[in-house]
Amino acid sequence: MTEDIRDAVPGEEERAPVLPPPADQSAPAAKAPRPRWVFRWVALVGVVLMGLSIVAWEAADHDPMIGVAITSDDGHGHCRGSWTAPGEYVRRTTDFACDVNPSVEGFGVGRMVADGPWKGDLYNSEGEGTPAHTVYDVVGMTGLGLVAVAVVGGTVRRIRARRRREQARHEELLSRASVRYAFRGSASRSYAVLAAAAERQGAIRRPPSAKGAARTAPWWRIGPLLRVSSVLNTAVSGAIAVMGAVVFFASGESRLVLAIIAALNGFTALRLLLFHVPAGVVAVRLFSRASQAPVGRSFRYVLLHSRTGPQPEAYLVLYHPHGTLEDEPIAVLPLAPTGTTRSREPDPGLLTRIRVPANLPAPTGTAELHGWLDQDAEGDPLVVPFIEGRPYWPLTPLRQSGPRFAELCETVRGLSLTERSLTTPGR
Repeated sequence: MTEDIRDAVPGEEERAPVLPPPADQSAPAAKAPRPRWVFRWVALVGVVLMGLSIVAWEAADHDPMIGVAITSDDGHGHCRGSWTAPGEYVRRTTDFACDVNPSVEGFGVGRMVADGPWKGDLYNSEGEGTPAHTVYDVVGMTGLGLVAVAVVGGTVRRIRARRRREQARHEELLSRASVRYAFRGSASRSYAVLAAAAERQGAIRRPPSAKGAARTAPWWRIGPLLRVSSVLNTAVSGAIAVMGAVVFFASGESRLVLAIIAALNGFTALRLLLFHVPAGVVAVRLFSRASQAPVGRSFRYVLLHSRTGPQPEAYLVLYHPHGTLEDEPIAVLPLAPTGTTRSREPDPGLLTRIRVPANLPAPTGTAELHGWLDQDAEGDPLVVPFIEGRPYWPLTPLRQSGPRFAELCETVRGLSLTERSLTTPGR
């Protein structure tokens, strides 16, 4: 069937390459953006400050003990006494912060800062009497804050840069495909064209696993529906927030990193619980009920998926069950994520194995759509496609008309153009 579909693509011999317009030589060339190392420098400064704080505290553990002869004590931790520093023969008389109610009348014990700018300062067991310890704490917390800012900022920048690269690459592929081929009219959405592109994708995709979700299983035991409902993401974020809070309060110490992690995950869990879970649970329950419908309607389908993003998107394009190769789509159904896997064969266009959606059906065939009882606010029905007796759970209602249907048609048209551009020799 694959050869018949590919041979039947209309106008294959009549397509002519379309050359882009010549570039304007007078326009100045855009300068390539220079890489920014701001967050790396911030992280480096933070690590250096944390290292200085750790070294200073390690040195403070070796400060020598000093015996002080107390000459006056106000009873509130302020004393005056005389003492001799190690290695010196001159007796000093200074005011210092002594421990309240020393164990021996007229005698106290303190520590002397042995190194650094505050060398010679005398302090008590609580660290009072020198600004050195406060400075050590401030330097260490500043360094930790800078590292946290660098990690968060660098991560956000990398995610945004990766999304921009993927978007630019996707637009470049679409541009290359649209420049290389000039499709007549709306033939680029015909069954023949989309089926040919789907067969190319299906050649490198792994077949679905033999184990599938039963029609009678509750929705919380079905992986795709659990992802659509946002319950799984909410539970994971809530669990991380609770564990971070428990460790934070049980440790008895101030751990800024744990507090930040617990707060961010708690905010994420609360946002999902308030704005996503209620609607998601209602939707998946309706999809589960639609799958229980005993009789379905049959349609020809073409399955296409995207090539970019951590979770490629899959679309089921539906046609009249008894039509021709020139038929246009009558509906498009986005499928819920099913995970990804490595392609079984190297991609013909990229010459390497890529991430492709897992557990998807054959690229073309017949699907039975069960449901048709419930509709969304726009009047689109909620259906569940069954292919070879196995349900494939949708992400949204069936789009049959309106702006969303037109947008999805352009999306699958772009996927077919990209596929043809990447897999055609001599591109």
